[in-house]
Amino acid sequence: RHDRKEILINQSKKIAPTFSPLKELILKYSSKIFIIFMLDALTGIGFFTLVIFLPAYFREYIGMTDTLTQFLSTANMLFFALTTLLGGWLSDRIGYRKTLFYPCIAFILFSYPLFQLFQTGNILSTFISQTILISAMGLFYGVIPVALFSIFPLEVRCSGISISHNISIACLGGTAPLLANYI
Repeated sequence: RHDRKEILINQSKKIAPTFSPLKELILKYSSKIFIIFMLDALTGIGFFTLVIFLPAYFREYIGMTDTLTQFLSTANMLFFALTTLLGGWLSDRIGYRKTLFYPCIAFILFSYPLFQLFQTGNILSTFISQTILISAMGLFYGVIPVALFSIFPLEVRCSGISISHNISIACLGGTAPLLANYI
């Protein structure tokens, strides 16, 4: 609601476009570029690891069948969709910063122990572990658009988000399966 008022006020003032949004971004907003880079790092690494790498890992290293792997992935994508909606709802209720905080803490505290449970090969523990991780990812995805939108001022918002997001996903998200396989 606040952002709509900001947009309307700024549109009525007829803000003059900046000469070089890229130059202005680098000079004035490099810390905000880094913030979005790091937020998108979790987005990219989390998505590629949980959705793309894990099914292949379950097949190749744990020995699960294709049918079981596809079932686990499909079921967890349902949890992902539901928790994404929950993340958006929570951000409206308690604020986007608090909503971002909890999934980040969950990833820090639970990623290693849950990945260790994958090693057991037990189908139930694998499903529960993946569900916990994908649910935290869903909460994060539900609020990330609002968080990204609110970081930059209106004049450089599109340039700032697009540059930060694309560099982060290209550098970190795309290499996540490679690094996960190496580890």
